[in-house]
This record gives sequence, structure tokens and C-alpha cells, in this order.
Amino acid sequence: MDSPKVKDTIKDLISIIIPVYNVEKYLDACLESVVSQTYKNFEAILINDGSTDGSLKICNSFCERDPRFRTITTENGGLSVARNRGMDAAQGEFLCFLDSDDMFHERYLETLHDLILQYDADFACCAFTRKDPPQWSTEPPHVYVESGEEILDHMNRDDVIKTVVWNKLYRRRLIEDNRLRFEAGRLYEDMLFTPQMLYCSKRAVYTDERLHYYRVRKDSIMQRKFSEKSLHFHDSICRRADYFQKLGKKALYYHEIDNLIFKVYKNMSDFESNRDNENICGEYRKFRSYIAAALKNPAVFMHISFKSKVKSFLILLKRI
Repeated sequence: MDSPKVKDTIKDLISIIIPVYNVEKYLDACLESVVSQTYKNFEAILINDGSTDGSLKICNSFCERDPRFRTITTENGGLSVARNRGMDAAQGEFLCFLDSDDMFHERYLETLHDLILQYDADFACCAFTRKDPPQWSTEPPHVYVESGEEILDHMNRDDVIKTVVWNKLYRRRLIEDNRLRFEAGRLYEDMLFTPQMLYCSKRAVYTDERLHYYRVRKDSIMQRKFSEKSLHFHDSICRRADYFQKLGKKALYYHEIDNLIFKVYKNMSDFESNRDNENICGEYRKFRSYIAAALKNPAVFMHISFKSKVKSFLILLKRI
């Protein structure tokens, strides 16, 4: 099947896709960081994902003061649906994603755009800070250029690129030519999106300059207590493992099996305390069977860590 034709885009316009859901406490600072960009040729697409607080009012106020902002309101469908909706509405030659509780450094767009053009890259990526208030880089940055597949190959050695989508600027054609989408209804949706994107990228550029502020919130997806939704993370590991195995990326596949064993073992007490929840127990049995099947391959058993061997033995003994 032929690849879909890339939509007509506006040259050098950057489309910033910002899903918004009940973040009135942080949204103003987020959007102000967009307004303050030294790179002025952008559109900010605010996807109001059914917010019930004052977020929509804040979105509309920015749209009224700056014509580069526009708001699209949808029923609550989650982050994946909001990001896909933003990509469909985008007009720019370049795309980036910004979570509505995070912030850009004022040179975020300018720096990543310049790097893409300078190195004829498919995407550019930067380092980020979690410090509050943000601690931006003060030292001269280092820049690294590799193919996407080369970056993919060392994802298990260093997590420089991470699996997140929000510290990157992409050429629009990279995403559209390769039909890259976020799967609706899933949390941790970028865990598979990013490896797929990397594999499709002919050239990527990375700067260790901290240009993105990632806000750590107690009520964020990553910080929530164990629940059925937490199991989306475990499932995403399995899906990544399957993807790497299909590509023949053995080291990455072994790494994901290690990762799955670690996560399942870490949550053993959570599974145990939810014995009455058949959905959670069913997921545990699925992960347990996945690990058992993987370990039947002698190469997998040989390449996982000693700690994982011990933990996998305990997991396989535990029937819930």
C-alpha cells in the first residue's frame, strides 16, 4: 500500500500540540513559555480534552491575545486521542508535543529547528530538567548526530533519547509518511511510538542542553498508585519486546524481558493484595506466561541478569 500523501504544510512553521486536561494550576506558565519563544513562526494547537476545571477559559484567553493559538475542544478521550487530534489539525512542516504542565526554555524551538536544518535531520532532541524551579543549562552544549536506528540500538545502554515524545521536534513528513500514531485508550502511549519513530529516522540530532522542563506531579500518570491502569505500563513493555524481536534487535528484546521481570516482581505485593480483582489477576497471569515463554529460549535466559533469573523464578512459583 502506498504511503499517504503528506498534507500541504507551511514552510518552517512549527505546530506545537498541547493536550489539556484539568491543569488550570500549571497551564498559564506552560503557555507563557510558548509565547516567549525566540522562534516566532509557530502555531499552538490546544486540545481541550473535556476539561472540567478552568483550563478551557485559560486556553481561550491565550487565543484571544495571540492569533497563533487555537483551541479544539473534544470529549475526554485521553492523551493519545488528543495528540492524534492535534496532528490531524496541524499545518506546520514541523511538529512537537508539549504536556500542559511542562514548560519550554525560550530557545527550545529555535535551537531544535536550527539543529534539524543544520544536520538535515528527521528530528532533533534535547535534554530536560526536573528541578523546580527549572535549572536550564549554563555550559556550552554538546551535539551528537546518529541515524535513528543507531540511537535505537543503544536505548538500553543510555536513556539519553528516552521514550517520551515531548523533548523532540519532528519533521512532519517523518510521522505522516510512516503512519505513526498513538494508540487510543492507552497510557504510556509513547513507549511504542518512539521506537517506531527512531527506526524510521534516517538521521537524528541530539543536544545535551536542557531546554525542556518536565514537571513531576504527585497526581501524574507516572506517580499514581497501583491500579488496573498501571498495568498498561507492563503491557507496553511486552509490546515493545515483541516489536524489537520482530526487528531482530536481540539486545533490546533481552533488555525488555529484563525490564518486564523487574516490574512484575516489583508489583508482586500489589498483585497479591488484589486477588479479588479478576482483571488484575488475569493480567498477572498473562505477564507470568509471557515471561515463562520468553525464558524457554536459552538465549534469553543467558542474556538476562542474574537478579532477573532469581526474580523470574519467584514469579513463576507465584500463582495468583
